[in-house]
Amino acid sequence: MKIFVDNLAFEIMDDFLRAAFEQFGQVTSATIAREHNSSDSRGYAFVDMPVESEARTAIAELNGLEMMGRAIEVTEARADSEARRNKIENPRKAPWDRSRDEERKPAGGGSGPRARYGRRT
Repeated sequence: MKIFVDNLAFEIMDDFLRAAFEQFGQVTSATIAREHNSSDSRGYAFVDMPVESEARTAIAELNGLEMMGRAIEVTEARADSEARRNKIENPRKAPWDRSRDEERKPAGGGSGPRARYGRRT
């Protein structure tokens, strides 16, 4: 079972996280998400545990536990398709009204402020 761990302290390393979950059973992998450029922690991780009952026990016991000054959130990871479906069903509202923006575009195309709001004559 794949587990999502959020609100991690940035100092926590993969081995420390693995050790916390191994108290409840076998851990296949424990990977903290990192920034591409700097390798700094992003504050969340994924843990794989092959036995579902052990994973559920770990989720129940570790959710809300304080690690290095931060209360971590531990939940079952959602599948990628489920996350995409949720995003489509509940899209964020844009900071502007797109329908009004569409009305401003001239039929001839182009770009820039004059093309968008009309040319001066």
